Amino acid sequence: MQDLESDAIERRYGERVRELRRAAGLSQAGLADALGAAGGARLDPSGIARLERGQRRVALGEAVLIARILATTVDDIIEGRSPAPAQVNRTELAAAAQELAAMQSRLAAMLDRLGGVRSRLARVDPLTEQDIAEATAQAAADAEQDED
Repeated sequence: MQDLESDAIERRYGERVRELRRAAGLSQAGLADALGAAGGARLDPSGIARLERGQRRVALGEAVLIARILATTVDDIIEGRSPAPAQVNRTELAAAAQELAAMQSRLAAMLDRLGGVRSRLARVDPLTEQDIAEATAQAAADAEQDED
């Protein structure tokens, strides 16, 4: 009897995940990628499809991560409740803030590298356009002589 109830919960959970995923504009691949990026389950799109059909059991950790990505709770998914709009906004804002912080960190690292390149270039005597043109002409002349 408990297996039938458990199967019904798994099926209901999967159906609700599908509804919420679609409402969030995520593909099965997008949800799988988001789970991987969150450091969680290594589910591929076919695993998400089986979960949504109730053909794959979901681990508790996976259920929690899926709920977070879909801006709701495991309980709300199972009970069929919709996430509160304020909760969705906070979740989206937190995700955007994390993404922005990561971008700022990458930008700071790039600027540090650029500063190092600039300081090294400043120590090298810069060639003028005239110097470059003369060197190019000399290289072309040398190449012609080698062909003869």
